Amino acid sequence: MIAYSLPNSLVPQPLEGGELDTTYPLTSDEIDQLAARYELLEAVGHGSMGIVFRGHDRLLNRSVALKLCRPHTTDGASRLYQEAMAMAGIQSRHVVTVHDFLKLNPQRGVLVMDWIEGKDLSTLLKDRSFNLNEEMIRQWMRDVCTAMMDAEAKGVIHRDLKPSNIIIDNRQRALVMDFGIAMGQTMNHLTLEGQVLGTPLYMAPEQAENPSNVDTRADIYSFGATFYHAIVRQPPFEADSPWSVVCKHKTEPLVSPKILKPSMSSVLSDCLERCLAKNPAERFSSFSQINDILNTPSTDAWNSSIDPTLSSYIGIYQVHRPQFLNPDSTHLKQTTFFDFPHCRRLKILFGDLTEQTVDVLVSSDNTQLTLDRGIAAALATKAGKGFREDVQRFAPARKGRAVVTAAGKLSSRFVFHGITQNGGNAFEQRMMREVITDVVDSCFYQAETLSVQSMAFPLLGVEQGTFPRGMALDTMFRAIAQKLLRYTTPVEEVRIILSSQTNFLGEITWDLDQGNA
Repeated sequence: MIAYSLPNSLVPQPLEGGELDTTYPLTSDEIDQLAARYELLEAVGHGSMGIVFRGHDRLLNRSVALKLCRPHTTDGASRLYQEAMAMAGIQSRHVVTVHDFLKLNPQRGVLVMDWIEGKDLSTLLKDRSFNLNEEMIRQWMRDVCTAMMDAEAKGVIHRDLKPSNIIIDNRQRALVMDFGIAMGQTMNHLTLEGQVLGTPLYMAPEQAENPSNVDTRADIYSFGATFYHAIVRQPPFEADSPWSVVCKHKTEPLVSPKILKPSMSSVLSDCLERCLAKNPAERFSSFSQINDILNTPSTDAWNSSIDPTLSSYIGIYQVHRPQFLNPDSTHLKQTTFFDFPHCRRLKILFGDLTEQTVDVLVSSDNTQLTLDRGIAAALATKAGKGFREDVQRFAPARKGRAVVTAAGKLSSRFVFHGITQNGGNAFEQRMMREVITDVVDSCFYQAETLSVQSMAFPLLGVEQGTFPRGMALDTMFRAIAQKLLRYTTPVEEVRIILSSQTNFLGEITWDLDQGNA
């Protein structure tokens, strides 16, 4: 073997915070095979699997990008061939076009693509002088949606969608590239022993656990993380190590992008939040649904493109929503019932949470479980001596979870302390839908463990003025309805208590199975 070291102009710079060998050995035979048609001009990028060069196609007299897999990389040539097949099969105006694939030998392959004059999104994000306005980002999101819709149509899952894999050309169009770890129906599922496939800063929680068992919703999460970074100029989660980042994606509540950038539209913020839902079932199920939201700014990102049965319940809820938020004296005396399959029922009523006769009363408190305000303080007072001390044993608690304690002198068996705020003297203004959804999920998990049949919730997160009442109620109704529709749970009755002003006397019952009131 004759080794050829690339001249300095062809050697890529080290990755930030890492090191890179300055030589990429090529045999004389490999050099001859490439030189017959392609000339390598300069190194423009690199990753764990290969290096990308700007080159010249001598036969057709055009600029091209050539991606070479690293020498001695396990399955490198096979992976590169699969990437070529995936990109060639998609044929999208927003996916970089593949022109050729050369297999120089069993270990070395070369993928030849369009040379795009422009910069990748990661480079643009590092340039603080570059003005990224919302309309520009929306257009790039539409472009990437088009690319991923075309990928979906071919059954291809990218699995590494991130800023550095989106190139913005000189016409301000976004194109998706680097399908090096893509997965598809007709592709072999190649894996790397001991490695996580994906990039932690933008990777869906489920992909970190099992990268071979993901679907389009993992790409949707990465899409949300990418454009969250673009619009607020920081990734959704950061930490000192990749595994810490992965852990945050799985367990830490997201800070709403609108909190970090108040000038952004609520529709775009909601769209990104839903893309970044930790539970894949909460996300959009296709890129076409995201595209519809981006093209119809008045659409409700959270209630569009959902299960038709759930949509029916939400439709009835929307009819009564005004009376829940702005009741008159008649409404204060009414209870609205929503009947679900398997004899499950959700009640929305005005009343005193501490007086509810149910198995579980749900509270709303901070991570330090101080029980010093609102419904948490009311429950502590009524539960009697020793209750506060018992609860304090569990501090600090994690935001988005429910801590279980005995109910003391209350008429319930347990109190589930929903952690909706950070601790300390001042409440951080970072309340958002995902925290409420996580608390509801945690309550249902605890209910299953403890064989709980009935629960009563307050409006979560509104007592400190950090979350609008309407948004809290909308989020709770949707989260609870989903559980009662689909979840295997012993819970037969859930109540949402809207206030502590009056008792309820009347009833309105909606039974969607029967189609009448």
